[in-house]
Amino acid sequence: MFGDLQIGYQVHMLSCLDNEMPKYSTGKVVAKSDPRFLPPTDPACQYGRVMDITVESGSGNNTYTVPENQNVAKAMGITLSMTIDPILNELESMKKSSKSVIDSERFHKERLSVCDRILEDVNPAFRQAKEQDRKIAGIEGKVSELSSSFEDLKKLIIERLK
Repeated sequence: MFGDLQIGYQVHMLSCLDNEMPKYSTGKVVAKSDPRFLPPTDPACQYGRVMDITVESGSGNNTYTVPENQNVAKAMGITLSMTIDPILNELESMKKSSKSVIDSERFHKERLSVCDRILEDVNPAFRQAKEQDRKIAGIEGKVSELSSSFEDLKKLIIERLK
């Protein structure tokens, strides 16, 4: 429990801010406060007593408010733990979440396609914009083919002239 931490003890830290890659590090406790109760309006008061610990790591010294009777806490986008196991669990959870997103890609692509078809059926402006997009894509494809044909023709003429 964080209440048992002493100055010099190691703390495991996993930074998992939204839209950033996770970063693992360890730090050393350089200061700790006496446990105290938070005001009832503070959401963290559900943990009972809390304490402040100051951790020295590669990013400098940072102070975190953690529950006295817990082994793991989340503060400022960082998971703090006295042991490595909760960090491993957090990493596994992140992996599962990302895998779920990747696995759902095909479903969401198909959903987009179905939504587009329905929108084309019920919204004339959307249908017109999609038809225009298809025509432009077709024209771009034909121009690309013509360009390729001209390059082939150019090479053929150069070879014949040699």
